[in-house]
Amino acid sequence: MTIQANNYKLFLKTDLFDEKNSNLKIEYTGESYLICSYNYSNKDSYLNTLKNAFYAGTKQFIINPQQYLKLIKLAKDYNLKPKTIEFNDEIDEEDQAYINDLLAKFVQYDLIKADINNPLDEEINNFDLNQDIIPKKLLISKDGDSISIFNNGVLHTDNIEIFEYLNPIFSQLADEVNQ
Repeated sequence: MTIQANNYKLFLKTDLFDEKNSNLKIEYTGESYLICSYNYSNKDSYLNTLKNAFYAGTKQFIINPQQYLKLIKLAKDYNLKPKTIEFNDEIDEEDQAYINDLLAKFVQYDLIKADINNPLDEEINNFDLNQDIIPKKLLISKDGDSISIFNNGVLHTDNIEIFEYLNPIFSQLADEVNQ
């Protein structure tokens, strides 16, 4: 088991991507994306990672509300467990509990793939369109390990082996964004 205390940043590769001439600390690379580490306790580390990524020919991987919904569905398809969603602005405790209850029910009962109006989709879209509140963080787990996926492409996990489980998911999302 590989345990590290760093945070990570998800980037999209572009046609200009040049890994050999980058100063990035690349921890994992997929066909159309890469994950770099940075030191969370050092603000300059994050800023340098962003700068180095730009010069290496990548762009930031930003996750919008529709991509979060797709991420939840794909996680379920790949036997990962979406656990909680947090939003960029405070929502009242009742709404937060309702959203996470919907998430748990859809994951547990596999309704997330059903051809019905999905209340989770409706609630997230409602917050986005009517209140300008978007998902900020999604917590996903697999076999006791967890990862927080932030809307700005920041990832936090204590075990980088979870990246392997996320590879097909990140690849699919990256391919859709790059089209």
